[in-house]
Amino acid sequence: MFILIAAMRVDINECATSPCKNGATCNNLFNNYTCTCAAGWQGASCDKGSFFQYKS
Repeated sequence: MFILIAAMRVDINECATSPCKNGATCNNLFNNYTCTCAAGWQGASCDKGSFFQYKS
């Protein structure tokens, strides 16, 4: 006799809460997300400036 147990996997849209900042694109993954940062930004949520340009 075989017993088949199906695990129910529920995925939510982590991008729904807008975790990515400064014009970044949120990429929804299974139980996770990543941010594709706009130029000049970095970090998991694109909330850290990666460089500064000074004009004299």
